[in-house]
Amino acid sequence: MAAHYLPVPDSSNVELTALLKEIGGFDPDKNGQLETCRKHAWCARQTKDCMFDGRWISGLLPRSRMLPADWAEFARFQRSGTQWVAFRDDHGRRAFALPLSNCSPDSPWVKADSMSAAAWLSAENYRSKVLRWWLEYGCRDDYGCNLDTTSAWALMHYHSARSAQPRSPISAVLNLARR
Repeated sequence: MAAHYLPVPDSSNVELTALLKEIGGFDPDKNGQLETCRKHAWCARQTKDCMFDGRWISGLLPRSRMLPADWAEFARFQRSGTQWVAFRDDHGRRAFALPLSNCSPDSPWVKADSMSAAAWLSAENYRSKVLRWWLEYGCRDDYGCNLDTTSAWALMHYHSARSAQPRSPISAVLNLARR
């Protein structure tokens, strides 16, 4: 068993594109891009309630609890993500891609795999309790780890591998659960 949802792959993810064609959820258009053929495969807009500071909040980001300093750090983190998404090595490979085998071994962030996400956040002067809570939520959700036990590289990958281009939204999500 694996996750029942996954991001819609871009055309460089040949293996996943082939799998989606094989299971009949999607067919390629004339340019090889995936196009929705069966609407049941798309996830409904995901909504979550999370516990933050002993209170339930709606959504994954406790916006109502964020102070201007939290927003500033969140924006700075998003700008870092833009750099991660934009990077291409001399062979056109991204720093962070799906599947992992498509990631560049030459990106300047490879060395971040040897340090924890918590250590990297401290070194980069990210102090916001809200930002750290939000980042740890993602680590727990995808990796089952906290900021101390997730590598900084894995944190970066989580926040940049699903965006095709800088400042583009995270790709749509497919629901592969049987109905």
